[in-house]
Amino acid sequence: MNVTLLNARDLTPAHWARWEEIRNGAAELDSPYFSAEFARALAGVRGDVAVAVLEEGGEIRGFFPHQRRSFGFGAPAGGRLSDFHGLLAPRDLEVDVPALMRACRLSSWDFHALVASQAALAPYHARVIESHYLDASRGLEGYEAGLKNAGSCQPRRLIAARRKAEKSFRSVEFTAHVADPRALDTLLEWKSRQYRSAGTVDNFSYGWIRDLVRRVQGTQVEGCAGMLSALTFDGAPAALHLGLRSRDAWHWWFPRHDEKFAGFSPGALLLHYAIEHAPRLGVKRIDLGYGDEEFKLRMRSGAIPVAQGRVEVPSLAGAVRRWRAGLEAWVRRTPLLPLVRYPGRVLKRLELWGRTR
Repeated sequence: MNVTLLNARDLTPAHWARWEEIRNGAAELDSPYFSAEFARALAGVRGDVAVAVLEEGGEIRGFFPHQRRSFGFGAPAGGRLSDFHGLLAPRDLEVDVPALMRACRLSSWDFHALVASQAALAPYHARVIESHYLDASRGLEGYEAGLKNAGSCQPRRLIAARRKAEKSFRSVEFTAHVADPRALDTLLEWKSRQYRSAGTVDNFSYGWIRDLVRRVQGTQVEGCAGMLSALTFDGAPAALHLGLRSRDAWHWWFPRHDEKFAGFSPGALLLHYAIEHAPRLGVKRIDLGYGDEEFKLRMRSGAIPVAQGRVEVPSLAGAVRRWRAGLEAWVRRTPLLPLVRYPGRVLKRLELWGRTR
């Protein structure tokens, strides 16, 4: 197999057309994160998005999109913003992964939501976790029936919350997509406030992420469309969500609500209305991503296995990383942990900043 490494900005229209052809032939690649349009949006805001083009017999058989960091370390394209990633290739394609890493000049490639069904990368899984989804293939009634059959009382709670809102306000309106950039500004302000209150890194303090979500909002093509959905009470925005939609899957990405309406469960109601609307878009599944947030566990219909781990080839940088991991493990076991906990947290935040910027 021949591997050609290109900056994503240098892919030709023929490359992108082949990208979508491969993606459309593999059901596990139906997430909008695998779309050519999402890769182009990333390449438009970052210069370190690379793509390995895999060829056999003069034919392109696959692509390996990734993001490049210092010292030959690699990450999924989009870094931690990507909730699905991996090889863009048919299932039957045999890939020599160490050779691919060398061709990409990578000493390692970390992944956190790899499609677990990709056999070539299975030896590198550290653990497999669940990426939650809602089954929208039978509409709202079918979704609720599935939860009831599983013994969930969530449908009853959502119906009660919906009635409460409809009795309390003259109008309760759902809009699947809002093109107005001011609505996105409101969502970013809400999310930044949430991040700061929780003491976590504010994603939207990074210019490239703000630029990316603006591109996503304006993206409206068949295989990938931005979805800025809104729930309003008497015309005032109560909950907003920016996500991505492919032909079959709608990915729930950045949701937030106005705190003054918290007593009406606006975030859950927004998702409830989205499930109801999904069949009109041809959407069969709403992905919530991995994680143990309560609303995901409460509302999910099922889960897709995704893997976390690292592909690593021998290198000095990799050896230093392993030494550091061993030192961190020792520190966590040592009685001196209280003395080093705060400096360790500072270093972790600096590392996260380095991965995000």
